[in-house]
Order: sequence, then C-alpha cells, then structure tokens
Amino acid sequence: MPGLILELEDRETTYYATSIQISQDKELQIDFPKGKTIPKEEYDKKMKVQMGM
Repeated sequence: MPGLILELEDRETTYYATSIQISQDKELQIDFPKGKTIPKEEYDKKMKVQMGM
C-alpha cells in the first residue's frame, strides 16, 4: 500500500517533515516498484529462512 513517511526515528536521531508542497504546474507522476505475488506458504518459508529457523 503506498504511503508517505512523515517521521523517521534512527537510534538517537528523529527526522520529520516540516512542510509538503505539491506543484500544480505539472502532473505528479509516481513510479511504483515492480513486484510479484507469492502464495502464503512460499512467504512463510522465506521468512523462516531469513529468521534462521
């Protein structure tokens, strides 16, 4: 699901948006990353491998 990060905490530093501006002069174009859908069983298997289980 697309979203916008407005605040980010990294150990002792917090980054946050102070203003957001969208230009009305041109059309906003967003390039979404390509991906693929996998079955839940395949997802669970990949997660177990990553967790070392």
